[in-house]
Amino acid sequence: MKVKTTYTEPNDYGEGEQFILTMFVGELSYGFNAGGGEPEDNTITRDLNFVLRIPDMLKEAYEAGKRGEEFEIEQIENDQRIK
Repeated sequence: MKVKTTYTEPNDYGEGEQFILTMFVGELSYGFNAGGGEPEDNTITRDLNFVLRIPDMLKEAYEAGKRGEEFEIEQIENDQRIK
């Protein structure tokens, strides 16, 4: 199992800040993208709906551990490609 995280810092105008988490388990991948959106959109029913996937991701990580899969984290910081 591999987890990849990518973080970008905001540009000079405060735009572009993002955190992307992707979890790879066998042939499947799960993930979410959290950005610095508008305050009125930062609700679970709008921009923060990725939190609803966290329980399923935790279960998949637990099952991968039970199967003896190795755990790897790749962190990419200030990645300009996704701005």
